[in-house]
Amino acid sequence: MRSRKQHNGQGLLQLYTITALAVAISHLLLLHNLKGQWVFLINPPMWSVALEWQIYFVFAFLLLPVWRRFGIIPVLVVASIFGAVIGFRIAHWWYIILFTLGMIGATIGFSKKQSLVKLKERFPWDLVTSLLGGIWISLVIANAFDLIQVNIIFDDILLGLVATGLIISCTRFLSEGLKTNFQGILKILEGRWLVKLGSFSYSLYLVHTIAMALLQFGLKDVMRTPLVNFILLSLLGLPLCLLSAYIFHIIFEKPFMSN
Repeated sequence: MRSRKQHNGQGLLQLYTITALAVAISHLLLLHNLKGQWVFLINPPMWSVALEWQIYFVFAFLLLPVWRRFGIIPVLVVASIFGAVIGFRIAHWWYIILFTLGMIGATIGFSKKQSLVKLKERFPWDLVTSLLGGIWISLVIANAFDLIQVNIIFDDILLGLVATGLIISCTRFLSEGLKTNFQGILKILEGRWLVKLGSFSYSLYLVHTIAMALLQFGLKDVMRTPLVNFILLSLLGLPLCLLSAYIFHIIFEKPFMSN
């Protein structure tokens, strides 16, 4: 009996070691989003880094050639079909569509091609963006009160369309002086402190979970009620996350950022 327990213990240790090694290698290769059990291990936000890395290859070898040869509508169709086809293997596959929408927004906003300039100037971007934004806000509120259940894919893509319209409307105003209803939003986004925060926001996204987890672990003995938990995490967690993210940005991100 004792020998059997020792054997089982060794087997579990070996299984744990193999699993830990597989998780580490999958993260190093940026493939951990391909397996459901690995997606949120080590540092949960890292799943999107793997997905972004894979999307870069999709852009280079599939979407950019389609865009250059056929234009913006076909590339969106191809991105949607490709994402849906591989969706059974990759978490949040519809981010391929969101990245493509961002590319389309930037293309329409800055392109000097005559057909795209006409599209930028003549299409009612403000109106459509406002309508879609209103629909999205209404769905968020209805979902919050359990009136409806909003599908996450539909929710994300709808918000992506709103963001694309906002990009184009604000770009028109900044580059060509065309009037937009979103000057207030643009003014907020151009605020000094928000611009500064944006300069290391990706680092904030990557390290905030680790910072908050360490804080919770360090204060676990005093976090006895939800209210105390909320107050401590708000007062101490926010500055800790900002400081950690800025240090991470200076050491690991800023040296690789081009001017």
